[in-house]
Amino acid sequence: MTNYLTSDDFKKAMTDIDNRFVRVEARLEQTATKVDVESVKAEVHKMDASIKTWMLATVLTIIGTMLAAIFGVAQVMTPAATAAPAAPIIIQLPGPLPAPTTPAE
Repeated sequence: MTNYLTSDDFKKAMTDIDNRFVRVEARLEQTATKVDVESVKAEVHKMDASIKTWMLATVLTIIGTMLAAIFGVAQVMTPAATAAPAAPIIIQLPGPLPAPTTPAE
């Protein structure tokens, strides 16, 4: 026995196919076109470049801050330069006085 489609079965199948086709067409309107994909791609590339720039700037800032902190700590940790000691005070006494002479009479 062979299962043949009747006219009513065929109409029902075609109606079902038409309904499915309408749903597919509705979904196609929501999908992105090639132009949409290219514009999103360009925006992502632009954002990627911007993120790279910010990352580089942030890393350089962190390195600069660390170097400044290390230099500052090194300056604080080095002993202060001591002033040269003052020259000692030297008092020179006069040489021995000659013995007093008695006056001649």
